[in-house]
Amino acid sequence: MLRSLRSVTAILLFALVNITTLPTTVKAQDSNVEKENFTVSLKSCDRSGKIIKCHLLLTSKKKFDIRVYGRSGNYPTSRIFDSFGNEYNAASVKIGNTENADWVDKQLLEGIPTKLMLTFNEIPPEVKEIAVLDIRSTSNYANTDNTEFRNIVIFNRVKK
Repeated sequence: MLRSLRSVTAILLFALVNITTLPTTVKAQDSNVEKENFTVSLKSCDRSGKIIKCHLLLTSKKKFDIRVYGRSGNYPTSRIFDSFGNEYNAASVKIGNTENADWVDKQLLEGIPTKLMLTFNEIPPEVKEIAVLDIRSTSNYANTDNTEFRNIVIFNRVKK
């Protein structure tokens, strides 16, 4: 009886450890923000260690140029706020296959979804949710624009 109990305990502990390390397969929040020239769709924000990457899609309503800011010093900065009110500036921005720490300029084509990724470094592990994702951009190099998403659950990525 004692041997059976130990076996069951070992199996349960093994299952518990493996369940907590499985990758998250929950579909992202899929929320959209409509702008004058384009739509921004949030797909997910994922954590790997202290790094959070927010994945979005930009879909243009017409051909135009966009600049999305990362941690751009004298310019507006894309950032996140946690539920404790702490602010974290983007470490980099990537549109399509172009990545830079400060900003990325890209010409968007009408109706073609283009990937946007913002990376945030040194985010404490106790941050489980993003209260606000504030994306700073300019369209056709005109006025600065804010795009905000709120109450975003952060999904953990497991390294394989």
